[in-house]
Amino acid sequence: MPFLHPAIAGAAFAVAAIPIIIHLLNRRRLRKLDWAAMEFLLAALKRTRRRVRIEQLILLMVRIAMMIVLALFLARPMLSDSEFSWLASALKKEEKIFVLDDSLSMARRHTDGNVFDRAADAVSTELNRLGRRRAGDIVSLMRASQSDTPPPGVFINQESSAELEQTVKSFTPTSTRMDVAKALESIAQKSATATTGGPQHPRSISIVTDLRSVDWTDGAGGPSEAISQALTRLSSNEENAPRIIIYDVGSDDTSNVAITEVALEGGKPTVGIPTEVRVKVRNFGRDPVSAMRLQMSFGAVSDEDTGAGSTGTGAVTGTALAPSIERLQGGETTTASIPCTFRKPGQYWAKVEVSGSGSSGNRDSLPEDNTLSFVVDVVEATDVLLISGEPSSERWEGETDFLVSVLDPDGEAKEGIRPTITSEDNPPEESLDKFVVIYLANVHSLPEAFRRRVGRYVRDGGSLVIFLGDQVDQAEYLRQFGVADGPADDAHPWRDLLPARLTEITGGELTNVGLSPSYEHPYFRNLRGEAEPYLQQVSFHKYWTLEPLPTTRILARFEDGSESPAIVERAIEDGRVILFASSADDEWHDWPRNGTFVVLQRDILESIARARGGAEQRLAGDPIELPIDVSKHKLEARFRAPDYPRTPEGTLRAAPKPASSDAATGDDSSGDFQLSLDRKTTLASGLFRLALSPRGGGDDEWRAVAIRSDPAESDMTRITASGIEELYPDFDIRVIQDSKSFTEAGRGQFEIADILIAIFVLLLFLEGILACWFAHHNKAAGSGQLAGAGNIPAMKEGA
Repeated sequence: MPFLHPAIAGAAFAVAAIPIIIHLLNRRRLRKLDWAAMEFLLAALKRTRRRVRIEQLILLMVRIAMMIVLALFLARPMLSDSEFSWLASALKKEEKIFVLDDSLSMARRHTDGNVFDRAADAVSTELNRLGRRRAGDIVSLMRASQSDTPPPGVFINQESSAELEQTVKSFTPTSTRMDVAKALESIAQKSATATTGGPQHPRSISIVTDLRSVDWTDGAGGPSEAISQALTRLSSNEENAPRIIIYDVGSDDTSNVAITEVALEGGKPTVGIPTEVRVKVRNFGRDPVSAMRLQMSFGAVSDEDTGAGSTGTGAVTGTALAPSIERLQGGETTTASIPCTFRKPGQYWAKVEVSGSGSSGNRDSLPEDNTLSFVVDVVEATDVLLISGEPSSERWEGETDFLVSVLDPDGEAKEGIRPTITSEDNPPEESLDKFVVIYLANVHSLPEAFRRRVGRYVRDGGSLVIFLGDQVDQAEYLRQFGVADGPADDAHPWRDLLPARLTEITGGELTNVGLSPSYEHPYFRNLRGEAEPYLQQVSFHKYWTLEPLPTTRILARFEDGSESPAIVERAIEDGRVILFASSADDEWHDWPRNGTFVVLQRDILESIARARGGAEQRLAGDPIELPIDVSKHKLEARFRAPDYPRTPEGTLRAAPKPASSDAATGDDSSGDFQLSLDRKTTLASGLFRLALSPRGGGDDEWRAVAIRSDPAESDMTRITASGIEELYPDFDIRVIQDSKSFTEAGRGQFEIADILIAIFVLLLFLEGILACWFAHHNKAAGSGQLAGAGNIPAMKEGA
């Protein structure tokens, strides 16, 4: 019998000794004095001694029982409703929380259904049992995908249990990943904010899941810090720490093949130029699989599919195939390339699917991760912005002339790159988001308003390439792009963009310094080997001496004896800045006339484009915010979820973005609007389509967002009950694997404090009645005995 206060329970035996001690003190042995008058009284008392002792013993036992009951009431004992089911049915009140794992892995199929059906049946059976018992328990049913908003508890009875059973049957697996720590933290927060007062009902948390290792560990096999913190918070109430039970409904079969990643070679595809779609396929099982095929279908988002059997994804305008995957060993990943060409610009949806005996056959029971959708923006050309600090009408005299010749040799964007050239005094007013990269070539300074836009562009994921030169001023650069005027903030995003401090210009006409690059970096990999002798011919005459910041990576050095940095790169939040210590033209060096300069600049641009463009995807269960131009489109928009038409078409209304401006800057973003999709709307993977209505009338403009499951959901590696105990030894977590033991969710302990206080009151009344009765009875008996004793001497004297 456990107690909420074990220390008081242990003291109950000491408290029970109090009446015994008092009783023994009252029986202290005194010195005997013979007195002739008492002989007749003692003779009479011997005849009633047994009855008096029995009465005293009865009072003693009642008083001992009173003290024990009082001490136990303070200790608050708990009884098992398995052993005292007859009492639990009438008295037990417990708060039961069921957490149902509805992540993608729960959709795994078996011969008798899928894992989720097994879990839902177990929960429904338990709800039905609790309803029949009518114990008045408080039951909460939480889906793991919606653990951020735990539902309120309901008093269980036959009616409420039937409603909860119907709710469970309506659930289906989502494409999300189970966040155990988030669910436990949500329960702890709800319990902390609940009304305290009155007796606390014991709590039980029942987690029904397939017990995968990635859900319960830190990814490397160790305990999850977030889960440990949540468990600690749950157990902080030592008087009423919850019982945690895990229902393992999973299977030891870990075989599964899945598409884990899709990427576009070279970033955003360009019209008419072949694009390579790289698809990664992983075999998560132990046995090899073979004969798998990859196929991709795609179409313009604006082309709506209105034919029979439409799924709402859009009309298919093209298909492409990858070479067959002949064999894939267990635990291995392979990358396949699918070539495709887009014929017109715009937004496209695409879907890649792996099929064959190794994926959709008997060996793979989770076909949901064999398909992956994504969205690509096809452009007429890759836009880059070049800002020249020294423009010139003479060919090869301008600061950006060599860069332009590298990016667009013939000026007709046949290479898929479209440069926009401007001066530092006349920067573009259009949005910078269209540009893959911005070049600053020997720029002295930039207007503050444009610097602010450049700073936000970089921090939001853009790339900035800076070439120095003779027009660069050290103090001005430190003020405009460094931290001379203070650290960067929302009002001054242009600060702290420089990867290195500028010190002085080194060299002269007689200087002849070579370049030593880091060939391990992706920018220089294509220059290794046969191209190295050509790179060694490059000669630098002048350059700025740089002092890189601690977070800066040095990509190349000058062969000047001091190994001065020549090219450095630094990550700035989501973007990056690349700094060349010399100029972009041939005024300070002869590199622009060397073929390796062309290769390097194209590789830098391709790497940047690949990171900035690519296959757009969002994780299932994450909120999505989409900007909308309310000057062109109405606030109302229609949407189709990935499972359309099973889920009917809905509507969204745009709302203003939160203002992110500073009054001193005068730059206000509060006029921007966005469409917001909450977590409940993004639970399914696939293509989420939006129809925007033009303000001037006309056909709706369709946009798409691709939603995918977390790649970790495809890993079926499991953790054992002993593994849970080793990871979290300080917490009472019980793992149940036998479905017949699932009823243990309703089995626990219940408090009998109310019964104890009632028993104490009854004993108190009983003790008072007995004490009064025994005292009155003994008094009456004693008076008669004394009267009889007084007559005995008189009789003797008469005689």
